[in-house]
Amino acid sequence: MFKKQSKESITLNNQTVAFTLKRSFRKTVTLRINETGLIVNAPFIVSRNYIYALVMKKKEWVLSKLTLFNTQDNNSVIKNEGSIKILNQPYQFSISQGKDNVSLEENICHITTKNINDSQHIKKLFIKWLKNYALNYFEQEVKHLAKHHGFKFKEVKVSNAKTRWGTCNGKGTIRLNWRLILSSTEVINYVICHELCHLSHMNHSHKFWSLVAQICPDYKIVSNELKKQGFSLYRFG
Repeated sequence: MFKKQSKESITLNNQTVAFTLKRSFRKTVTLRINETGLIVNAPFIVSRNYIYALVMKKKEWVLSKLTLFNTQDNNSVIKNEGSIKILNQPYQFSISQGKDNVSLEENICHITTKNINDSQHIKKLFIKWLKNYALNYFEQEVKHLAKHHGFKFKEVKVSNAKTRWGTCNGKGTIRLNWRLILSSTEVINYVICHELCHLSHMNHSHKFWSLVAQICPDYKIVSNELKKQGFSLYRFG
């Protein structure tokens, strides 16, 4: 009987890659990468040899994503003269001693904190501010786009989802991933329009995609751009 979870390792292009194998009663094998490294989700019935062969087959993807994630992890440190893009606008960090606060001024992101040498505190302070900034922006954009296209929604919330950029439930609540604020206005508007369309079609049917295309004609281009950006938007976790 296979264990539900085990630590494994495999050699890819002369590089030893450790990964976590999680088994369940699922039907398919999936590979994903997060801050802990490579995670493989597999059914109980799939053999270990099959899993290793699949990882080997996907080795270029695995190695490139691990390299990218490590790069983003290094970039997640907030420091003076470091930079970030918010709504595709570049800002340079300026960190100084003072009462905990974050503000934007021209091309500068000012962070003041009593714990100026505590990088984790600074990161948490910035992310908390960024989530609030994202919520305010999302609320304005959802209201504008809903009114323009004739949709009625209940409320907007930010989510911390790891696999979804947005959701919409039957009660009219729209949740948008706060990390979208690190992308462009075009990408955010596409995700909002996508979720607004779910108010009319709670599925991904042909009618749903026809409605998306009607209000966002270039949605395929923007969607592909989001896929390219996706990994980098998780630089702060």
